[in-house]
Amino acid sequence: MKSVSQNLKYILLLLLFALISYLSLVAVYHIASDKSSFLSLRIFSKGMFVQLTVLLIVYFSADVLRFYFTLKAINVKIPLTYMVALAFVNIFVSNITPSATGGGFAQIYLLNKKGVSIGAATAGSSIRTALPIMFFTICTPIILIFDDNIKRLLPGSNFGIYVAVMVAFDLLIIWLILGLTRKPEKIVNIIIKIRRSFERRNLKSDSKVFVFLDRLADETGKFSEHFMMYIRGDKRYVLLSVLFSLTFLMALFLFPYFLIRDLNPAVSVVDIVLAQIVITAVMYFAPTPGAAGIAEAAFVAMFSNYVKQSYIVSLTFAWRFFTIYIGVLIGLVVFYIQIMKKHEKFDLYK
Repeated sequence: MKSVSQNLKYILLLLLFALISYLSLVAVYHIASDKSSFLSLRIFSKGMFVQLTVLLIVYFSADVLRFYFTLKAINVKIPLTYMVALAFVNIFVSNITPSATGGGFAQIYLLNKKGVSIGAATAGSSIRTALPIMFFTICTPIILIFDDNIKRLLPGSNFGIYVAVMVAFDLLIIWLILGLTRKPEKIVNIIIKIRRSFERRNLKSDSKVFVFLDRLADETGKFSEHFMMYIRGDKRYVLLSVLFSLTFLMALFLFPYFLIRDLNPAVSVVDIVLAQIVITAVMYFAPTPGAAGIAEAAFVAMFSNYVKQSYIVSLTFAWRFFTIYIGVLIGLVVFYIQIMKKHEKFDLYK
């Protein structure tokens, strides 16, 4: 029965993601298009699909290798073939869970099954995620300040508020990194205080919350050790992890450029990439599964003026298809093989 309930849960999450994605395209059709055509991929040339297929291979390969070399930098050795599975599991679970929270947990769980400690797995997954977040937190405020085209994406005239929020987020990230690297005991004390607050509510001592908080406190020190190991580790692996992270991001940014250029050859690659950086930054923190709804709205707001109104739904779908939907479908199969077919309960609290 447990395996059935687990299957049902992920099926429901996948259906929710699909429903929101479909309704988002319907909204784009009614709000931003001229309603002459809902969806037609025939507007794109065959050569463009060949280009995007090559770009997709680079995109997936860079995603695998950025995590692979991050783990090697902290002395975690995992077969490259297994890293491929981890990458697609992350794509699938991240895009069906709110705020992309599940993908990292799934990778930590599977790494732990391979004998990697929770602390090391958490450090590797967190560093892999932190690298693009650092990129966005540095680049996005600069783009918001100096690129007038981006202002079309942001409602109202309170432009300084958006920049202030990004700067505040930067400071929070810096504080967390310093806390985890220099004084991890402070983070542990915060976890202990949270645990005590639950104790005062008379929760059972064997509850999953207590088990999770105890485990989190125990692994925080190990996380700090591995984080410092990455910073001081083999420079080759650190450099390669950064290089492939940037390659992954650049491939992601180029998808809309190739699509739009096929419909409008006069488009500027710089304009598209800068806009895509802001859109992706928004997607990283969007609360919906796979940023569905929010991603489509931001994409249409930024790029609808570059193509005919009759093309906007097809353009939005093609962008999401290559950057998200293909990876989710592959990840669904890999996730089923790695967890569901083995009848394992995906539960980090046990």
